[in-house]
Amino acid sequence: MICEYGCGKEAKYKLKNGKWCCNKFFQQCLAKKIYGKKPWNKGKKGIYSEETINKMRKNSSQLKGKTYEEIHGIDKAIFLKELRGKELSKRLKGQIPWNKGKKDIYSIETIKRISKSNIKTIDDYKKDYPKFFKIEDVKLINNKIYVRCKKCNNWFEPSKTQFRERIRSIKKPSGNANCFMFCSDECKYTSNDYFKSFRVDPETLSKFKLYSSKVWKFTNYSLKKYSKKIKNFELRGRNKYHLDHKFSILEGFKQNIEPKLIAHWKNLEMLPEHENIKKGSLCSITFDELKILTDK
Repeated sequence: MICEYGCGKEAKYKLKNGKWCCNKFFQQCLAKKIYGKKPWNKGKKGIYSEETINKMRKNSSQLKGKTYEEIHGIDKAIFLKELRGKELSKRLKGQIPWNKGKKDIYSIETIKRISKSNIKTIDDYKKDYPKFFKIEDVKLINNKIYVRCKKCNNWFEPSKTQFRERIRSIKKPSGNANCFMFCSDECKYTSNDYFKSFRVDPETLSKFKLYSSKVWKFTNYSLKKYSKKIKNFELRGRNKYHLDHKFSILEGFKQNIEPKLIAHWKNLEMLPEHENIKKGSLCSITFDELKILTDK
């Protein structure tokens, strides 16, 4: 027997009103959650004045044809889209897709049309993000965007997070130099552009660069000797995995910690590219935890 409230699932419980439902309470039925609530203005007439109706029409005409980004700004638009996606996934949780297990449901012409619509050319990207192309050196390889590293000038494929954050920083400059395109942490932490937003004096900057170079010198030594002990180290440079210092180089410089301690192999880990970019110069462990790790 199928649930009588319209969700299409198997009915397991008979309720007091005689109806069969997929859950113990009809409020827990997915169809009831989505469609059960009646709009407050259903069937009502004359609830808005002419002035209010004219205002609503004017607002709707002004917003017609505009994107989320144009209406709310890129930051809020990203948040709203993610929120909408989460709410939709909650609503659809447990529902079986209509095309699950089905084959040959689309004609060859339809498949070609769908695949063609999903392909973006370099002209499409230039149209969508003109400022990005004016500032960054970009090329398209196999329909994938490649950019030059701000430090070493090598071509690399940026992650979606890097691409989005760089566009955001170009549209609304906030002095956040972390959004520049760097192919690795080593390039980022040894680049002058990374520290422009910190507003530090040249002497402090030169001290940090010296400290950072020492850390990477000892880090490379640790990798040569203990790389086999670092989990997933073989993925470095492939599958978009980056080497990360759990207790960051920047925080080590701020607290005047010995470079050898920051470069210790137990302070090193492999992170997916998007996670490492999101982490930035933050620490995933405290200094006390670092000392406990390195003392073992």
